[in-house]
Amino acid sequence: MGEEVKLTIPAQKKWLGLVDLTIEYIAKSLEATMAAQVAFAVREAVINAMCAAEKMAPTRESAIDIVVCCNEEYWEIQIADEGPGISETVLERLTTMDCADLLWSESGRGLLYIKEYMDEYYSEKNVEGKHVFTMRKKIGGNGDGKNASRSL
Repeated sequence: MGEEVKLTIPAQKKWLGLVDLTIEYIAKSLEATMAAQVAFAVREAVINAMCAAEKMAPTRESAIDIVVCCNEEYWEIQIADEGPGISETVLERLTTMDCADLLWSESGRGLLYIKEYMDEYYSEKNVEGKHVFTMRKKIGGNGDGKNASRSL
């Protein structure tokens, strides 16, 4: 079994602090470097979700759902938003990129860090039509991007 924590926030950047505090609190059980990597990856994914929500509906309030599932084997984080999702082209290109490719880019570094820090990740639409970005960090996993998989 394991634990599951759910958090729903408005898609506004002023709520990032709450996400940071929540993830840091949950991550206390992890080794320090792993906890920092998970927290950073979640932050980057939430920022991406906020930007997508802002583009999709700049005059309408929308929410971001964050679900963290933890057990002895892995951490799984799902971030759901009303955005269009991450295109297959972007995910495919990400598998061959490294930091030098995005050093001066205006966007894309967050996904690159997610690739480097997490062991698995993928993007899909759920039954409600929301975009769900899922990341998984194996306890003891290296998260170095060499073994990152785009699907679970």
